[in-house]
Amino acid sequence: MTSEFAAAERRRAVGWKARTPTLPEEARAPAPYVRDSTPRGLYSFCLPPAYATWNLLPEARSAALAYFADESIAWHQPTEVGPTNHLLSSQVQCVNALMPMDTDT
Repeated sequence: MTSEFAAAERRRAVGWKARTPTLPEEARAPAPYVRDSTPRGLYSFCLPPAYATWNLLPEARSAALAYFADESIAWHQPTEVGPTNHLLSSQVQCVNALMPMDTDT
């Protein structure tokens, strides 16, 4: 059973996915959630697996991908390109919020 909070956040993620200028058009399609390396279902709140790096905001993307690779940090429910494709990933949200501060002087 999905809580009202989770349902509201999924709707918010779907709205962001439809409106944001940071995604290419191909990344807006509903997609399976890659869990345990297996695509499951078809969800509007997931990015197509090939576009999972776009789950990272532009100001965090390249630094986060490099840092995770250099430090051998595992992504939660990774895709073949790196991070999860689920737009409500707490790990991705933390990276998006904190990675830009890593380079602030």
